[in-house]
Amino acid sequence: MIIVSNRELGELYEKATESYHRCVNNPENTFLQDEISIPIDEIQLKRTKVKAVFTENIPEVYSWEVEIVLWDENAMIGRYTYIEDDMGNEIDNGLVFY
Repeated sequence: MIIVSNRELGELYEKATESYHRCVNNPENTFLQDEISIPIDEIQLKRTKVKAVFTENIPEVYSWEVEIVLWDENAMIGRYTYIEDDMGNEIDNGLVFY
């Protein structure tokens, strides 16, 4: 069993939040605003889950997946997933609007 402290969880969520902001503020991603009905800077971020991901037959953690749900005032409008390796390096991310 893996036990993660509140501080470690907080750090993972902070990295995910920073990665989300880099994504939506990237000049190459200005098209994202056209996909939702509210301004990007009004989206509320809600921490939802952190998963430890393993590979077959290797007992060490391979990566961490952190999910943040995106809300407008009263409905979920998407999610952002941040993935980092066991060394703390961002290896992937994904943004989906519903």
